[in-house]
Amino acid sequence: VFAAADVIPGGTLNNLQYVEPFVTFTPTVDRVTQLILADAQTSGGLLISVPRANASRLVSELGQRGISASEIGRINSSGDGRIVVID
Repeated sequence: VFAAADVIPGGTLNNLQYVEPFVTFTPTVDRVTQLILADAQTSGGLLISVPRANASRLVSELGQRGISASEIGRINSSGDGRIVVID
């Protein structure tokens, strides 16, 4: 609700600007979603890259230790090093 009303911490805009060279948002990813993903109110999430064969095991083992984890994407091919966010 706050992000939709453009009530956001100033650091969120700084975060969004900082990741701009590394992240591509597809046209279906609206501004509110972009702001939420760059939210400056937390210390941020941790992004871990593991071979696909290990992903489920990692998520399961982290869950057993009380750590919330999700598989959120995959590396499909080599590229320019940008993260593409698809809605």
